[in-house]
Amino acid sequence: MDHQKPISSPDESEAVTIREIIWRRLSSLYIDVPALRPGTVGAYAFAIVAVGVATALRMVLDPYVAGVQFITYFPAIVITSLVGGFGAGLLCALLSTAAADFFVLSPLWSFYIDDPAAVADLLLFGPLATCLAFLIGRMRLAFEREQAARALERKKREEREFLIREINHRAKNMLSVVNAIAHQTATRNPEDFIERFSERIKALSANQDLLIRNEWQGVEVEELVHAQLAHFAGIIGSRIAVQGAKLRLNAAAAQAIGLALHELATNAGKYGALSTDTGRVDVNWRTDGDTFNLSWTERDGPPVSPPERRGFGTIVMETTADFVDGAVDLDYATSGLTWRLTCPAANAVEPQDHRHCDKPA
Repeated sequence: MDHQKPISSPDESEAVTIREIIWRRLSSLYIDVPALRPGTVGAYAFAIVAVGVATALRMVLDPYVAGVQFITYFPAIVITSLVGGFGAGLLCALLSTAAADFFVLSPLWSFYIDDPAAVADLLLFGPLATCLAFLIGRMRLAFEREQAARALERKKREEREFLIREINHRAKNMLSVVNAIAHQTATRNPEDFIERFSERIKALSANQDLLIRNEWQGVEVEELVHAQLAHFAGIIGSRIAVQGAKLRLNAAAAQAIGLALHELATNAGKYGALSTDTGRVDVNWRTDGDTFNLSWTERDGPPVSPPERRGFGTIVMETTADFVDGAVDLDYATSGLTWRLTCPAANAVEPQDHRHCDKPA
């Protein structure tokens, strides 16, 4: 079966073409001078100057344009309306009518007119000049509205394109992280791949939920800690102490630190302080000058010793520093595991929260 492309109707194509032609013509006529925009004092002053120039030209040309009394006023009204809008154009039309009566029509230097034909010309010129100012003023207004609509459409298009690029970029990053998690988990924990992989994907998902909820404007450290310790929510405040300044991490730091907190919590629940009923964990963070510090300290749990093999969790805990250009100190002390992250505050904390906060919230 043949598929034919839909063919737009001639009327539709013609309408679009005519619209574009009119737009281009209007663009060439549109004059925008900030000081002379519609409604400004400059626009009305320009109208007065335009009438003065038109009158002077008409008096100079008087011997050569006999019988064409208003020849210089129409251009003045057109230009004034294009530049200053309908208000300035109307003022120009009214002043032009008065100036033609006083300076051009006989007798000169007087508003009295003794020629009935001149009176008729003047009565015809006034309404024509007003209509001309109105039409050109409306044309300018229509152009400005079309210009604003096109600018808004262009802005929306740019925002859509930016959003698509951003989603594509973040999706690729996310897939790369998922691929790395899957590969490392399968390599180092093949016996319980499904369970460990699912847990790590949930941790990654928790980070994403926080970032999306905050419109990718960062995540508060306390929110991130609570999200990654959700399985231990019942003992937060009693056996798990969470304390620190009110700081917001940027997206990259939140993702890396979130995964590290998940691995620390998993390790503590299986082998560390949270694997017993007496163990405790302290999670603290602060900024010290231009340095951001985050620590995880376990105590009162079973004796700790370094792992026999370096698993994926250990790699995540150690390489968190790479994402924020900092350093990680991972100490398997007998009294309890200690993990400390130190990095420049500018690399981890959102700019609006990058201040010298040494006191906990």
